[in-house]
Amino acid sequence: MLFSILKLFWREYEKNLQPISKPVKKRRTTHKTSTRPKQAPVFDSGEVSEDYYQGYFEPSNPEKYRGDVSDIYFRSHWELRAFHYCDNSAKVIAWASEETIVPYYMKGRRKPYKYYPDLMIYFDTKEVVMVEIKPKYEASNPSRQNINKWAAARQYCKQRGWRFQIWTEDTINKLYYR
Repeated sequence: MLFSILKLFWREYEKNLQPISKPVKKRRTTHKTSTRPKQAPVFDSGEVSEDYYQGYFEPSNPEKYRGDVSDIYFRSHWELRAFHYCDNSAKVIAWASEETIVPYYMKGRRKPYKYYPDLMIYFDTKEVVMVEIKPKYEASNPSRQNINKWAAARQYCKQRGWRFQIWTEDTINKLYYR
C-alpha cells in the first residue's frame, strides 16, 4: 500500500518537473564580474577618475599577446597604461594579462584560492616578470589576502626563475619617462 502511494506521488512529481537547462560555465565569473561603471567618471575640473576606469583593451600588436585577445580587461587607468607599454614596447616580446593562475592559501583556511596576476611580461632579454599593479597606499599597507597572494606569487616565480614585482603609479609613470 505504501509503495503504491509513493509510486503515485512520484508520477505526479515527475509530471510537474520542467527541464532545467544546464548553466554554461563561464571563465572566472566571480573574478571578472564588476558592478562598477565601464566609463571613467569625469569630475567638474575635467580630471578623469582613475579609480573606476575599466574596459576591454584592444592591442595594436595582437601577436604579442599570449592568451585570448578578445578578453583583455583593464580595471584601472594604471593597468591600461601598463597594457599600452607592453603592447608597444620593443623590449617586450610577449605579454599576458590575468592568464596565469597562482594557487595560494589563506592562513587558518584549508581551501585553496586562485590568484590571477595583472601581467606576465616576457622581455627580449629572456627575463620573465610577473606584475601586480596596485596604488601606492595599497602596496605600502597590504591586506592579509594580498600578503598571502604575493607570498605565493614570489614562491611561484622563484621556482621558475622569474621575478615578481608590484607596480605602483610611480613605476608606471617611469615607464613613459625613461
